[in-house]
Amino acid sequence: MISIVDLGYFILFALLAALVIYLIITLKNINDLLKEAKRITIENEKSLQSTLESVSGITNNIDLITKDVNGMSTLVKGGFERADRTLGVVEKNIKGSAESVKHNVEESAGAVRRNVEELASYIGLITKVVDSFASIFLNRKK
Repeated sequence: MISIVDLGYFILFALLAALVIYLIITLKNINDLLKEAKRITIENEKSLQSTLESVSGITNNIDLITKDVNGMSTLVKGGFERADRTLGVVEKNIKGSAESVKHNVEESAGAVRRNVEELASYIGLITKVVDSFASIFLNRKK
């Protein structure tokens, strides 16, 4: 007969065996990956060497580009300052126009509101007249 302790040992041993197998597979995959990286490095050794040799030329070019960009930034800064002044004038003009449009819209809205109120009163009056005629004709029929 199998006891609970024996069953526990068996399950623990099975888990340990699975963990060892998983660890072996993982180490094999890491070894294969390192072999592939070594193979690629050996195949591309000449390219890597020429790239490392050209790094100094690349840094010199970057230094030249940085100097050019600094010079251009001074020019751009002056352009931004002029644009900022121009935008200030444009902003004032837009604010004036916006206030004018707002005033015109308010006047138009007031006129539309008054017209709608008059139209509503006319519709109310017409409704009363129609109701009156309807009640007169309905009373005659009875």
